[in-house]
Amino acid sequence: MAMRFCCSFFLAIMVLCTAQSLVADIHTATRDFVHKTLAIDLPTSEFYDKFVKVSSASTGRPHEGFGVAITESTAYSYGLVVDKEAFLDTLFADARINLVRLHIGSCDFSLSRWSCAEQTDDFELSSFSLENDRKYILPLLRDIRNRYDHIRFIAAPWSPPKWMKNGDSYDYTTIPCLKEDARYHDAYARYLSKWISEYAKEGIPISFLSVQNEVNHGRNGKSTWPACVWNGGEMARFIRDHLGPIIKKDHDGSVGIGIYDHNKHDMTTFLNDFETECPIGSDCSDLYQFISFHYYHQRPGDFHRVKNVADSYGNKKILATEACNCPIVIDDVLGDYEWGERLIHDAMKAIGSGAQSYIVWNALLLGYDIYDPHPPINGSIFKAGGPNVAYNWCNAPGHVMPSGRVWYRHEYTLLRQLSKYIEPGMEILHPDSTEHSIVAKGTDKYVFVVQNLEYDEQEIALCIDDNCGLVNVPAFSVVTSVVALK
Repeated sequence: MAMRFCCSFFLAIMVLCTAQSLVADIHTATRDFVHKTLAIDLPTSEFYDKFVKVSSASTGRPHEGFGVAITESTAYSYGLVVDKEAFLDTLFADARINLVRLHIGSCDFSLSRWSCAEQTDDFELSSFSLENDRKYILPLLRDIRNRYDHIRFIAAPWSPPKWMKNGDSYDYTTIPCLKEDARYHDAYARYLSKWISEYAKEGIPISFLSVQNEVNHGRNGKSTWPACVWNGGEMARFIRDHLGPIIKKDHDGSVGIGIYDHNKHDMTTFLNDFETECPIGSDCSDLYQFISFHYYHQRPGDFHRVKNVADSYGNKKILATEACNCPIVIDDVLGDYEWGERLIHDAMKAIGSGAQSYIVWNALLLGYDIYDPHPPINGSIFKAGGPNVAYNWCNAPGHVMPSGRVWYRHEYTLLRQLSKYIEPGMEILHPDSTEHSIVAKGTDKYVFVVQNLEYDEQEIALCIDDNCGLVNVPAFSVVTSVVALK
C-alpha cells in the first residue's frame, strides 16, 4: 500500500511544501484477509482521473452504527466457543460493533417454535415468561452488557403468539395476520411492551422496536418459519390505536417504534399504504421513529427507492437491519471472499443512499454438523450454517468449529473496514465520486472507504475541498483512509 503524487517528483515536493497536508491512516482488507495500516501525509494534487471529493462545508445524516443479530442459534453456538472473551472482543472491541438485533419469541434461527405467552386467549398475559430466552440468549446478552457499555439493542417479532393469529399457527399467516377482535390487537401491543419491560429487568434496555420482521414474508399463506404479514394500512392502525400509545405510556420515549423491516423493492408500496392511515405530519406519525429495510432479493432501482424514502422522511431514522448470504459456503475461500464483497458492496450502497445503520444477521453460527440422536422428521437442525428450524443454512461473520475456535469469514473482515472507523454520530456525506465509496465526517477526522471490484489496482484521489492525494487501492479490496483534521 502506498500513496504517490500525480506529478513529477520536483513538483510534488513543491506542493508538499506550500500546501497544508493532511495525515491519513490507510487500512486495507483483501482476499488474503490482510490488514495493513500506514500513516502518510496526504498532500494537495491537481492531477487525477478517479476521485472521491467532499466539501468541508457539507453535512449529512448522523450514523447510528453497525450491528449483528444475537439469535437463539447464535447463543447456542456461543456455548460451544472455547475463548468466549476473545470472540466478544473481536466483534465489540476490535470491530466496534455497537448495535445488537434481537428476536421477540422464536425466529427461523431458533431451536424450536415458541412465544413468551403460550396460553390460549391469555388476554391478561398471565402466562408471559422469558423461560426460553433464559437458556441461551440472556446469558450471552449479559456477557455483552457486562463487558461493553456502548451497545444498543433493537428488537423485532417474527410472529405473535399463535393464538393471536388467524390460523393459530406460527408459520401460517393470512392477510390480516392478527384476529379481527380488538382484544387480540390490544393484547399483542401489551405483549410487545411487556417483553421490553421484562428485558429491561434483565439488564437489557431496548432502544428500537420494529413492529414486524419482514412484513411480506409468507404472503402466500404459508411460511417455513414464524411469520406475520402486514399491509401498510393495518400496521398504521395498529400503531395508532394500540402499540404507539402503550409504548409511549410504558416507556416514556425511550423506545423508538419502526415500520416495514423488509426488502427494498417493496418499500414504496408499503409506505404509500401506511400513509393512507398515518400521513406524514399527522399526530399518528409522531408515534413511530424509524423505517427499516433488508438486504435480500435485490432489484434495479432499490437504492434509488431507499434514497427517496430517506429524502421524504427526513425526521425518521432509516435503518438497514438485516443482511446475510445463503446458502452457507464453508470450504471455498475464493467464493467466501465474493460473498463478503457482495455484502459490503450492499452496505456501502445502503449507507450512501441514506441508511444510518447496517446490521448483519447472526453474529455466530455452527461451522460443522452436530450429531442429533433425536432429529425431527425432516432431519437435524444442527448443521453448519444453523441451527435453523426451517433448514435454511446461512453464512455468519463467525462460525464455531469442532475445536471450539471461531472461523471469521470475509463478511466480518470487510464489515470491520467500516464498523471500526465510522463511528456513531459521524455524518455520512454524499461525495462527488467516480468510485464505489462512502465518506463519513467527524469533529476531528474524515473517513473515506473505497471498494475496488476490479482485477487491477486503482489509483484514487481523495479530496477535501482542494486538498487531494492519491491512494492505491489493490484489486478486490476495501481500503479505509482516516484523515485527521489539523
